[in-house]
Amino acid sequence: MIISDEIAVVPVGISCITGYQIAQSKAVLEKRFGVEFKATSSFFRYVFQDPRGIALFFEKYLINNEDIQESDLTFDDNDIYHCPHLRDTGTWFVHEEPGRSFDETGEKRSLQEIVVQAASKYNYLLNKFRALKEKKKRIFVLSNADLAPRSWPRYLIGCIEWKIHKSNIDQTFQAINKAFPEGENIFLFVGSIHNVIKDLDICVSYFVKEANDWCGNDDDWQDIFSTMPLVTFDKEKNARHNNEKIKSLPSLDKTYTANSPEMCVDSGAVKIKNNSFEVSAYSGTNCIWGPYIKLCCGLYEVSLFVNTSQFWGVGQIKITSDNGNNVIISREFNKSDVDHLEGCIKVRFFVQQDVSYFETLIASVKHLVCKIDKIVISRV
Repeated sequence: MIISDEIAVVPVGISCITGYQIAQSKAVLEKRFGVEFKATSSFFRYVFQDPRGIALFFEKYLINNEDIQESDLTFDDNDIYHCPHLRDTGTWFVHEEPGRSFDETGEKRSLQEIVVQAASKYNYLLNKFRALKEKKKRIFVLSNADLAPRSWPRYLIGCIEWKIHKSNIDQTFQAINKAFPEGENIFLFVGSIHNVIKDLDICVSYFVKEANDWCGNDDDWQDIFSTMPLVTFDKEKNARHNNEKIKSLPSLDKTYTANSPEMCVDSGAVKIKNNSFEVSAYSGTNCIWGPYIKLCCGLYEVSLFVNTSQFWGVGQIKITSDNGNNVIISREFNKSDVDHLEGCIKVRFFVQQDVSYFETLIASVKHLVCKIDKIVISRV
């Protein structure tokens, strides 16, 4: 976090990226608030926090002023990283993992030594957090703007929920208001464009593009901090701001045509003409496949836009991931499945966790003849 005599800008989860970007944007925030900030250590700087437990964290440790007991820190048997964490609040001290700790300090410690030192270290940081009550203005930043989709093991096995819900944000900021009732609290939520949250009014929200590294897009964050409002107590104003941000977001639909390099075809069954796939395939032929991309968990729809004047036979859409090893959904289609208002065949499916090498496979079941103008993958 960064602090001045009267103001603090504070990360509250869900990962290291939030604290990192606050520190990176120190000069921008100094200009925005007209003060000189000092960077200092803070509780959530090197913590991964499950959004489902963050409100409970503030209730337990900031409102009720409990300290972290050594007996509160748990190592899961199936956790190959032996990361100490607070089970009740889903607070993971990832920089206290034995391997990471050794890399950073050169000191090899037993699990019990890690527990003792983690309890001491984070109780010290808790007391620094409590001292923020003396500040006149506090800016709390909650974010899940990590790389998406996530492949980190703790996300994949459900230890930490990557997707934040409106209830998580409302409950978190309500708990912070109870923990810091004096002075002024400003609430920011910085989300991934893969996790757009509607109807927020307790905070102002921003959504950032997918990045190429864990630390996110510096330019996006600095733009947020240079334009952020100086107050967030007006819920109607917050809601207007948030709705405008959502409306301005680019579409996440992914569109593929016959000229898209991500798509592959059986040249004996598919001809490429005027940027369309012209299919004429005997039974059992795999005709079109691709695009081998990553998808976040969520609800999706694949749409095949077809020309119904050139359509007969029976086809199959198979949705898979992991190079075809995981079949998400498979269904047959024919001309009667075309939505004549939109001119497409739609297949809706749910991705339970982030996947790699996502594939849409179009095959012929019974001498399929059709013209596919484009394939669109949409987040619903």
